[in-house]
Amino acid sequence: MQTSRIRWMRLGALVGVLSAGLLVLPAGAEGGLIMDEILVRYPAGFTRALAWDVGPALVDPELQAGLIEPLRAANHPLAGLVRTIEFFRISPEQVAYVVHGQGPEVSSFSQIVGPGRDRWMGALRGLQAAAQAPNSPFTRFEWETLDGVSVAFVEGTFGPVALEWAYIPTEGTLWIGTEVAFLPGRPDEERLRKTTRRMVDKLLGRRTAGTFSELAVAVSVRGGDLGFVRLTEPQDRPQEPGEQAMGFRMTVGPEDVVGRFVLRFASRADAQAAAQRLREGTSPYLAQDLYRAELVGLQQEGRTLLVEVQTDLRGLVGLLLLVMPF
Repeated sequence: MQTSRIRWMRLGALVGVLSAGLLVLPAGAEGGLIMDEILVRYPAGFTRALAWDVGPALVDPELQAGLIEPLRAANHPLAGLVRTIEFFRISPEQVAYVVHGQGPEVSSFSQIVGPGRDRWMGALRGLQAAAQAPNSPFTRFEWETLDGVSVAFVEGTFGPVALEWAYIPTEGTLWIGTEVAFLPGRPDEERLRKTTRRMVDKLLGRRTAGTFSELAVAVSVRGGDLGFVRLTEPQDRPQEPGEQAMGFRMTVGPEDVVGRFVLRFASRADAQAAAQRLREGTSPYLAQDLYRAELVGLQQEGRTLLVEVQTDLRGLVGLLLLVMPF
């Protein structure tokens, strides 16, 4: 499959120690995203995470047109992180990668990894000033301290949508918790605060916080420009019967997008049935809604399938909309 010429860029990942004593785990490298080290930063309760080495798309017009703009139009969570980078006027070369994490009982929490804590604090002070301006869409801004960790709780109303955020600025990462509701409803502030508490406990290294549990699949999808891992739930797409967990890595090249899926099933028979549909070209892992891909390679290891695919930017956007809808 062909796309327009795409200019390659690689941004190095930042590794450091937080001034507050919190550890920043390395999550990007010359070989791409390291999904298992991204996931261990999330506490128990999160069941899916999508990471993106976003830097190239922030500066390349063709990637902006082929990836960022369609995601903006769909109001995808990754587009929300791009808007945050733009709103805070963060230079693309400062951004190592972004992550969006979700779970059924927790508020979504995202990461923008790159700038130091001072840069994030300055950006949040600017947001605080904006919240105090007349007719601002930001209706509340309050700093709180949870066990020595600074958290900014922010509210805003944008058209028919009410939002609440929790911003945790750390050395190398801005964590962003989000709750959304359509008016006259209100965002779930209690859930946001409980999830923020879990996140702070995780940042402080407390064992009671637990960890996102699906690391085996995450190790198998290291690398690439985009990475995704989930513990599969009944409503998830794309999905085959018996799927327990799924992950993929996608690498954007000059002519196409190549990907690797790792799929774990409840039984060998479920894996065999899914493999057969892949060979026949009828599998949802190859085609569903806007997502279209060609099968390049297939290997079965017990209950696990290793699937190599080839697609283009349109197919990649469709896949992202399937696995992590707004």
